[in-house]
Amino acid sequence: FLDPPSLALFKGEVLEPLARDVGEGVAEVFYSLSTLGSAARDPLTALVYMQFAHFLAPDDEFVTLTIAEYYEQLRQHQRAADTYALIPPSSVFGNRAAIGRAAALERLEKTDEAIGALKALLALHPEDIEAADTLGSIFRVKKDWLASIEVYDAAIRATAKPEHKHWVLFFGRGIGFERSKQWEKAEPDFLKALELLPPRPRTNRERAERAQVLNYLAYSWVDMHRNIDRSFEMLREAVSLAPQDGAIVDSLGWAYYRLGRYEEAVRELERAVLLRAGDATINDHLGDAYWRVGRRREAYFKWQQALDLKPEPDEKAAIEKKLEHGLEDVSASVVPAPAPKPNGG
Repeated sequence: FLDPPSLALFKGEVLEPLARDVGEGVAEVFYSLSTLGSAARDPLTALVYMQFAHFLAPDDEFVTLTIAEYYEQLRQHQRAADTYALIPPSSVFGNRAAIGRAAALERLEKTDEAIGALKALLALHPEDIEAADTLGSIFRVKKDWLASIEVYDAAIRATAKPEHKHWVLFFGRGIGFERSKQWEKAEPDFLKALELLPPRPRTNRERAERAQVLNYLAYSWVDMHRNIDRSFEMLREAVSLAPQDGAIVDSLGWAYYRLGRYEEAVRELERAVLLRAGDATINDHLGDAYWRVGRRREAYFKWQQALDLKPEPDEKAAIEKKLEHGLEDVSASVVPAPAPKPNGG
């Protein structure tokens, strides 16, 4: 099938000129040079050419949007926020610019401004999935779980019929419910998110999305000693979908640990540390597993390494306690369970 310009050309029709004057024509050349710089992963060169294009075509909102995105790549977040602000809400790029500006403000630790911008956008477009997820994520970072739930609730209510693209809303609300200790509400949301995702993902993005939901739901079940066979099946699937994701490999290893299967835990957690050596939680988990298999000198080394990586305050206190006293011989948090049956049967 031919696109409209090609079809018009095929019919012998006269096409509209790409540029109305010499200035727009030169701007188009600079825009093309900029995209070459972007393709070469050189955002600074791309930005220079795009600035030339913007000078010659200052009313081109797509050029303005692209400049803001280049600033983001260069971590010039204030310039990115200021450039996004040049695009009016009525523009076809208005929503995208508002979300980009909010993200830039959040990186500048101007959280209240970011929240205000996203709330204003959602008041006009409550169905905007990306805006809702961005705002919900900001509240999750602030550990304001109830505010996060409210954002996702409103977005889901604005959804006439959930489809694939809405999985993130149910997943985000599920995290809010789980973290606020409302598992009876969290579990249905995780299951709904999984239902909306393709069971046989084809793209890297789809594989990462499915692995993320499988990991969160299955690990939660294991931690509560529920649905053991199905949980391990799901965790193995998550690892197969995202084998280079150290956090997901860590979940499988920590699930083995929580069930008292320490040798298998060490195997998976060592893999996870290789993938994410700078993660405090994974190093801490491996230290626990080493202790349980009698490798206590290595356990102390891993706990110290975890402490050096600046963990969260509650994790820091727990690690310091282990460095001083080690682990108790019998941990109340570990309940050995039988191995899951092959293939989750």
